[in-house]
Amino acid sequence: MQTLLSTRIFGGLSLNDQVLRLVRDRGLVRLELDVKGAHVDLRSVAEVRMLRRRLETHGLVAPWIRLDEGFLRRLGQEMELAELTAAVVAAGAEAVVLPLPRDWEGPGVPPLAEVVLRIRQAGSRPILLARRVDAPDIDRYPWLSVCWDLAFGEGEEEEMRRQVKEAIEGMERRRLAGVRIARLRDGRRDVPLEPQAALLERAWPELAPTTLVYDVDPPGASLLEVARALDEIRAFHLGEKRPPGQRKGGLFWAAVAPG
Repeated sequence: MQTLLSTRIFGGLSLNDQVLRLVRDRGLVRLELDVKGAHVDLRSVAEVRMLRRRLETHGLVAPWIRLDEGFLRRLGQEMELAELTAAVVAAGAEAVVLPLPRDWEGPGVPPLAEVVLRIRQAGSRPILLARRVDAPDIDRYPWLSVCWDLAFGEGEEEEMRRQVKEAIEGMERRRLAGVRIARLRDGRRDVPLEPQAALLERAWPELAPTTLVYDVDPPGASLLEVARALDEIRAFHLGEKRPPGQRKGGLFWAAVAPG
């Protein structure tokens, strides 16, 4: 079981020593590199290696890389598939998270099967990112693992509980590589709160994913705002957002505690 912090939270901030110390001090030692941000240019193997060494200096690793829809267009126009393979190798990534297949149909975008092959040649695991595990796009590619985005907002608890129940009943457990969590609010992904904690508590024993990703939007442009958000994520992770009377402890929270 591993817990990852998506670098999405840092927005335009550089992953410099000050930022990385903030992360390490809070015990969130594993990252998912979100290439949508300006944190690393996958076209430069040297830059990727430099970032990897910087992370290691602070006791951090980035086992997952996430490619978004915008990256697909760059991949077809500004970056060769061989360069992607080299970048994944340089990063030492265990997995590369990919958009759903419908996002691969634009002009100049390489076929999903070719990208999957290149990722596997790099010794990494390709994973599809999905909002619903029963989506038709997921069924079209039963040979690919899935990372399920469990983010939801106010008033959506019942729908998410229904989805979890259906997934427990019908999904092959081996396909679920992980889940990501956030609280949706006004089009933003914020730090999860008690409803998200309750959903994870309910889903975790049955779904048994191997990875949990905290995937939230930048709380602001300043380092202080990011530090506060990291403190909130850590508090959530330690069980402080569980329902009253159940805070801290418990099988799920003990299994994913920082460090």
